[in-house]
Formats: sequence, structure tokens, C-alpha cells
Amino acid sequence: MNEIDICTKNTRRILEIYLQKPAESFDYIKLRKLLPTLGETTIRDALRALKRSNILEVSHQKGRLHSGKGTERYSISNDLAAFKKLSEMYHINGIDEFIKSEYINKVKEKFTPILKAKAGRFGFKSIIDFIELDIHLSPITSIQSTFPPKLLLCQPFDRIFSDVYILNKDDIKKLIKRAYIVYSNFPEIFSSAIKYTITQGKDNRNHMADIESLVKQAIFYWNISSHNFDWVFSCLMDALQSEEEMEFYIEFVDGVTEIRELKNEPGSLPLYLANDTLVGNYFMSEPVQFGSLRPCICFGKNVIGEETMTYERIVSEVRAHFQGLINP
Repeated sequence: MNEIDICTKNTRRILEIYLQKPAESFDYIKLRKLLPTLGETTIRDALRALKRSNILEVSHQKGRLHSGKGTERYSISNDLAAFKKLSEMYHINGIDEFIKSEYINKVKEKFTPILKAKAGRFGFKSIIDFIELDIHLSPITSIQSTFPPKLLLCQPFDRIFSDVYILNKDDIKKLIKRAYIVYSNFPEIFSSAIKYTITQGKDNRNHMADIESLVKQAIFYWNISSHNFDWVFSCLMDALQSEEEMEFYIEFVDGVTEIRELKNEPGSLPLYLANDTLVGNYFMSEPVQFGSLRPCICFGKNVIGEETMTYERIVSEVRAHFQGLINP
């Protein structure tokens, strides 16, 4: 159906009630009491639109004694189809309640075990840990993906700092942990992402022959992303000193990394902004290398004493992992 049918101001007011209390169901009479300024026709039309779009599910409860009639009660669906529809509405209209409501946690609880079970066939704890953090930090795209680690290969490794919701101070720790999991388990996560991408398409090439080239490119892209991650981290630390609330959305779009406050209206200027072009990226003060992975500054003592993630080491381990994934 046409998007505008379910994105009118009044329909959104009704939808936000459900997003705030996703476990509850409401009938027309209860909604009328909660929204006394809306007319009967407006509420009924909104409920029909949300029902047709599969965002709301309908159940019946018995009406007055001996009346033989049933009263329709509506509750929000936690199916993936409804989640995708709400995500589209969020990106188009900026529905903050979608991200900050209990509904997102309800969907996380449902789909995290499903995605972790799929990841389990690779036998790597690092992938399961990555998925759990990825769903928490980047829920909209993560839950819709059949295998979130493959998203690391789209705009390679920008995912460690982009499409991230920071809703409290603890989320900064989770952001660091997700990036560190990728860094410290780079060969197995990279191998699994490649393998999954291949198995989902009709690709009959001999990727074993391409491993050296793929690893060299991966190191290059990771090292660029690690610089951008450091910039994002420094901005969040700055915000931590000056902001009472920590509710941000971080996104890399059109060559620019933006950190936006969720409380602001869609279209408002970002709180922080960085150019990621070849000339404009002032934060990259050291040359990007192909020889080894660059650890993010915020990893700190975690990487002290660890064996350096060199190109030779990564190639060797990726070959071993990739061979095992092809011939389990």
C-alpha cells in the first residue's frame, strides 16, 4: 500500500502508543480514551491502515453477554515483515519511538537466537559474540540480515563505526567491544563472511587463488575504518563530558561521517561531522599500511602483548579457515 497511508500524523500517534507498550493490545474504545482529540473515523481509518500493512495484528474478545458480537483488539506484530515496514517508516519519517521503545527490545529477543543459531554452524564463538553486539548497536539492518558479519564487506568495515545507535554510556563500551572482536578474530570472521557471501550467490570462481589480494584489500579498508572509528570515539568522549543524555545515531553517508542527536528533528544538522574524502580526512595523520591491521586507539591495553595481526599471519589463517569452511 502507499506509504503515506500509514505515515500520517494521526496514524503515527496511534502507532507510538503500541511501540511504547508492545506487549499490550488495545481496542477502539481504549484508544479513544488515550487520544480524546482524535475523532472516531480518524482512529478507525488509522487502525485499518496499520492492519492492512501487517504492522498490527487483530484478535477478538467476546463482547456484551448474549450479544454474540466480538470486539476487535489490536496488538503490534513482532514478525520480521512488520519490523521491516517499521524500519522503512523510521528512515523516511524519523520515528524516534521505534528505536527507543520496548518494541525494538522485543524484536531483538526474538531474532537474536535465530541469527546466533545460523552463525553456530561456522563453529566460531567470535561470530556469535559479534552478532549479539551487532543486533544491539545496529538493530534495523542487523536483524534484517540473514548473516550480519557479511555486512562488514559492504563499504568494507565501515560497519564498525557506522549505522550505530548510542542510547547510553554503556553502548560506547559495546561499540568498542564489537570492533575489537573483529580486530582480534579477523581471519575467522573475514573468512566466514566471504564464505557466506559465496554460498548465497552463484559464484564458481576459485577464491583460494584470490585470498592474498582479498586480504591485502581487507587490511587497507580496515585501517581506514579504524581511523574513522577513532574519530567517532573521540567525539563520543567529548559528548560524554557535555551532554546530559547519550542518544545518538552515527552514519557514514556520501563520504561524510555524521553523529546526530536522536532528539532532533529529521533534517537537522549533525552534532559532529567529518569528511572522509581523500583530501578532506584530516584525522588520518599516519599513512595507511597493507602490512598489518591497525588497532583502534581505544583498544588500549587489550592489544598489548598480543601478536601483531600481520598480512602474512592473516593470509595463513584465512587459508586454513577458508579450506575448513569449504570442506568441513
